[in-house]
Order: sequence, then structure tokens, then C-alpha cells
Amino acid sequence: MRRINWHLVRLLHHHGGALIVDSTRHGKKIPDSFSKTIPIWCSVLNHVTKLISQRQTVHEAQLTDESMSLGTSFSELYTPPSAVSSNESIQICERIPNFAKRFIEVFPELAMELPSLIKKPLRPIWLSTSSRMFHLERNIAEWLYTGPPTTAPPTPLSDIDFIPVICVTASRSVPDGLERTQSYVYVQGSGDDHELWGLGLSPALFWKHKEVLLNSPNVIECVKTVTKLVKERSLADYDSESEDHFLQQTFDDSHSCQETSNHSDFSWIKHFGLAIGRRQSGKPPDCWGRFDAIINCGAPEYLDNCTGENSLTEKYLFLPIPEGKRGSSQLAAEIPNVLAFVHKKLSQRKRILIHCAQGKDRSVGIALAILTKYLSDNGTIETDKNVIGSLTSQSIKERVLRTLGMIYKYHPSASPSQSTVKAVRHYFSRYNG
Repeated sequence: MRRINWHLVRLLHHHGGALIVDSTRHGKKIPDSFSKTIPIWCSVLNHVTKLISQRQTVHEAQLTDESMSLGTSFSELYTPPSAVSSNESIQICERIPNFAKRFIEVFPELAMELPSLIKKPLRPIWLSTSSRMFHLERNIAEWLYTGPPTTAPPTPLSDIDFIPVICVTASRSVPDGLERTQSYVYVQGSGDDHELWGLGLSPALFWKHKEVLLNSPNVIECVKTVTKLVKERSLADYDSESEDHFLQQTFDDSHSCQETSNHSDFSWIKHFGLAIGRRQSGKPPDCWGRFDAIINCGAPEYLDNCTGENSLTEKYLFLPIPEGKRGSSQLAAEIPNVLAFVHKKLSQRKRILIHCAQGKDRSVGIALAILTKYLSDNGTIETDKNVIGSLTSQSIKERVLRTLGMIYKYHPSASPSQSTVKAVRHYFSRYNG
């Protein structure tokens, strides 16, 4: 429940499947994220989809003993036998209905949307460096075929009865987890956390300049090239190469009757006057025609915003929140400033943009803090009441999760890190403590 990866649901819906890559340390052929986390995630979403499809409403799907005994043909749990024992798999499977019921309770709006996104059940498939290279579509079809031998072409991937979630383990299994060669030392799983070694290189930036990067003569030159590309991207509109435009377009197509319109650079969150976006959405002068105030959550500033007339008013707030895990503590420290900045504006129904570089993490965390503080239980913004009151830590956790679910629905590219969500939750727990 801490991170439901809703953006991945939309990716799977849009492409009909996905490849997910991870690494693993010495002693494991498949990481736990592939052997347990993703299979559970797939099974829970499948189960929720079936419950909602059969019951039609969240309230009916939340009920009870009847829903708990629902068959698991659509939401069957698939785990790799080499990594998960049959007993453990059975124990996990027994908990899936409760996980599904919990999902519906915490994320009712997302639960209602699932049947329109998941037309076929999600199913994990596992590949590693020891798997033989193959033609993906042909081999999946061959795996599914259980009839007599045939020379007929396999069923097209689009016609199989599930959505494949292909889990690719990139690590090569070596004795003791370490292998020395003449030119380098391979440490199994050492590339797991890209924030520690990526130097700010994003997937979009890599693919745009892959020829230059892959043809670097040595490590030193490669590091120099990455540093140069990241710096140039930071000084320009680097987030204009966002890989999430099609996600937003998919959202626009399916929500054309909403009371708010959304754009490729930002998304309105319901009717609250709050928008979450990437850096381009805060570019002057156009931004001041759309918004009355802007909160920049650490993205490189546009010169006109930080030195022009807007910097002399209460219309623009810059938050020095760094990217990555290091930014979570700073994000929590900035929450009081943010709440003070938006308090009067929300009561006056001003249009407020909250943006970071990509509109995925830091801006989502700040929007989450604002809505956690001011969104009432009846779905309205209440700035003159203590909405949180004397809630317990557990109640605050529930509130943060429900609010996050709403943000996922209206801002499909949201992907806050666990540390960002935890920072918001801990801030309000201390606030009420």
C-alpha cells in the first residue's frame, strides 16, 4: 500500500505489457521484487478488478465475506518455483483477498477505474541472464500452448489471454558475488540504486544520447560526457523531453468530461485549484496566464520568475528541495512555508501550480502535504478549520494514502518515492503529536 505504482498500470494498459528490469545481490538469482512484490501486486490488482466488475460499486466490493470467498481464476497468484516455495506461495495467496479489500477501502476512485484499464489479468514472467535469447512473442505463445505438436505460427502476443509483466533480472550470477577481469571488477547487484552512480542521468537523456555515451572510449570520458549532458539539460528545458506525454494524452482521452482540463505539462487535481506539473508548466510568461501563484519544488528557475516583478510579490515560491532520497528531509522542512504560502490563496480560490523538474516526485509530495492539511472528508478545501484535528498516527497514514490515491487518478505520471510519502506522513504525525 505504500507505493502502488499507478503509472505502471497505465503503461500496461497503453502498451499491452511491459519489461521491468532489476538487479540482485550475491546469493539470489531473482530479486524479491520479482519473486514476491510484483506477483502480489499483479494478483491484488487483478482481484480488485474482478471484484469491482462483478459488484459495480466500491461499497458492494468492500463487503465482506461473500467477496472474500470469490474464486481466484482471474487473480491467481504466480510465483517462480525456484524462489518461492509452494507453502509460502499458498500463504501469500490466502492474504490476497484481504489486500484487495484494503486497496478498495483506501483507493476507492482508483479501484473504480481499474476495470477500464485492466481488460485481461496481469501475469508476471521471469527472465534472467541465464535464460536463452528468444523471440518474445513466439516463446510466450509456445509456453501457453498445451495441445499436440503443430507447425502453425504462434498466437500473436496481442491475442494471449493475459497482460505480460516481464521481470528481467540484469545481474549475472557469479561465485561470491564478485568477478575480476583485466579491465574491471564486476560486483553482482552493484548497479541497483541508480541515484548513487547515475550522476543525474535520466532514461530519456540516455536514449537521446545513447550513441555518444555507448561509444565513450573509457570510464573517465563517459563520466565527463554524462556530467556535461546533465548540466546542459538542467540549464535548458531539460524536462521538455518527458517520457510521460502519452500517459497524459491517454488520461485526457478518458476524462474529456471532467470539470477540469489537463495539459501535457500539468494536471489539475479535481476542482481544487491545484495543478501539478513539470518545469515547462512554470515557464513565463505563459504560466502567469494560467496560474495565480507558482511553487517551484527545486527545479532550475526561469530567470523572469526569480528576478522579475513576480519575485517581488507573493505569487512565486521557490523550495530548495534536491532530487532523490536526499530531498525528503528538506521537503518535510519546507511544508510549514508551503502551508503558509497557500493558506489565503486557497480560501480565495486562486489557481496554484506546484511543479518540479518532471512533475513526478517532489511536486507530488508538496501537493500531498497541502491536500492532507486542507482537504475535508466531504471533498472540499477547508482553510478555516483544523481538518486534521487530533488524528492518530494511523489515521494520518490512512488519510495520506487516500489523498495520494486521488492524486494518482488526476495526475497519471505521479510517482512519488517512498521517502517522499513517508516525509509527509511523519510531518503531520509530529504536528499532531
